[in-house]
Amino acid sequence: MNPLDGAYQRLDRVGEHLADLRRRGAAVGEVVIDNTAVQHVVIKVLNPDGSPYSVIVSLTASRTAASKVPFIISTIVGETIYNLRAALDYLVYELAQLDAGKIVKKTQFPIEDTKNGFHGRRNTYLRGVSDAHIEQIKLLQPFNGCNWTGTLRDVSNPDKHQHLTYATAKFSSSLPPGRAETIIAGETMGMKGDLAVYIAFSDGTPIIDTLEQLKLKVADTLDEFKPDFK
Repeated sequence: MNPLDGAYQRLDRVGEHLADLRRRGAAVGEVVIDNTAVQHVVIKVLNPDGSPYSVIVSLTASRTAASKVPFIISTIVGETIYNLRAALDYLVYELAQLDAGKIVKKTQFPIEDTKNGFHGRRNTYLRGVSDAHIEQIKLLQPFNGCNWTGTLRDVSNPDKHQHLTYATAKFSSSLPPGRAETIIAGETMGMKGDLAVYIAFSDGTPIIDTLEQLKLKVADTLDEFKPDFK
């Protein structure tokens, strides 16, 4: 048994949540598309060199409010985020016990935007952790250019302290590369097979893709420290 087994178990639970979110997200997409009017139009687009070409693009007008995503999705997103952060907290707890040779309470994985903020955690969140391990954790901080930990904190803190994570339904963009110049012709069509809907955070960032990337990053972090426990 490895001391990080509990952290990996948290990641297993993340995988289960993501599978659930994919199923529920697909169901939301079906509802939104069923309640969406579609118009296919031909537009003229400019290539980077200025030459034009014509393509067919789907324009959509949903009759279902984008905000009507079931609250259960927001709840599952929050539980997924919680397990990701818990895995990192478990890591620091085990590192402190390994380095100090005893159980150290009230440890936590810090996520800081400044060097001073990080060093201020030396005797709180990182009590008992060796200097060598602190240097490794330091590399995983936003102030050191590690963006994924900042993303995890930014989606975690509101859900943990304020409210459920806001989730909305968004259409995948059907516009091709280039710049639309003019609509040449338009005709309302009944086909919707080229539409896709995804669940997103309030700023439009895809939820499932983001959480999957965070899961991979947390797993890589655990894998990096795991040999120290052998």
